[in-house]
Amino acid sequence: VMPGRIQMIVEHRMYLPLAAVIALAAGGAVTRYGRRSLVVFLALAVGAGWLTVQRNEVYRSAESLWRDTVAKRPANERAYNCLGVVLFKDGQIPEAIQSYETALRLRPAYPEAHNNLGFALTKAGRIPEAIEQCRAALRLEPDYAKGHNNLGNALLEAGRIPEAIQHYEAALRITPRDAKTLYNLGNALLQAGRIPEAIQHYEASLRSKPDDAEAQFNLGNALFQAGRIPEAIQRYETSLRINPGYAEAHSNLGSACCKWSGHRRRSPNFRRRCASSRTMRRATTTSEPPYAKPGGSTRRSGSLRPRCGSSPGILTPARIWSGRERRCRRPGASLESPPDPDPRAVNPTPAAARSAGRDRARLR
Repeated sequence: VMPGRIQMIVEHRMYLPLAAVIALAAGGAVTRYGRRSLVVFLALAVGAGWLTVQRNEVYRSAESLWRDTVAKRPANERAYNCLGVVLFKDGQIPEAIQSYETALRLRPAYPEAHNNLGFALTKAGRIPEAIEQCRAALRLEPDYAKGHNNLGNALLEAGRIPEAIQHYEAALRITPRDAKTLYNLGNALLQAGRIPEAIQHYEASLRSKPDDAEAQFNLGNALFQAGRIPEAIQRYETSLRINPGYAEAHSNLGSACCKWSGHRRRSPNFRRRCASSRTMRRATTTSEPPYAKPGGSTRRSGSLRPRCGSSPGILTPARIWSGRERRCRRPGASLESPPDPDPRAVNPTPAAARSAGRDRARLR
């Protein structure tokens, strides 16, 4: 056992050095007792092999290892906290919450367990309790970056956007280059309507983690809202190169291509993308708004302890086009005002009307 907070048990470092000690002991026994010692060593080898097989059953998975630990050390709060982390990653949220609560009964002043419990409660939709647990973690450890980040996530879920922004900024003062915190702050700023700042934070997040499909997607959403359609299209395409099955990115890419009239003339794939937009829109509007998984991993992995992993991002709902009305809306939100009409579309000339009819026929 070594002092520390992350890896206190380091018996595996003794495996190779012990091989020399065992070889020396075996050689000495053979020299002194001759062949009679071989029977003893054979029996010891068989017994050690059987014990190894038994132990390998415990080492089969992280969950079985930590369950074995809490069974043998029921007063070990760290074991319960680590078991909770494993259960959370496996999607067993109620069991993880119980494990964190047991760790806190054994050690009430345990900031990592408070933070993990708050994160699990956020995932379970128990937002007021999650906020209280994250605040308890910060009372014990005020400079706890992941605690500030997870509290920001819970406050964002509660709709308390200004407070969430404050805690994301506090986390970034401690860990300025954390990609997930930068991403989460970008989400909060986007929801607050602070589009230029949201774009800056998404770009900073992507400098640290350029292969984050959801960050690329949300940066595309922010650029779209800023009217920078060509750049938004590039971000949606990057998101799809990372995750080709990203339905919301397909839908928003098609919508952005339809919105940008200049792209219609230049892109040979315009019709295909518009058709893809209509197809993917049906899929996205019949399902719940997309959110990043906590845990990750988003994908999204959460701020799980012992000090490992990263905090979850909350994916802003996709911006999609609603049917033939060409009104931009968010899933679950009321329709926004339609774009200003083209005067030529209101009172078209006969030639323009015939041309528009041909275009509609080609796009069907």
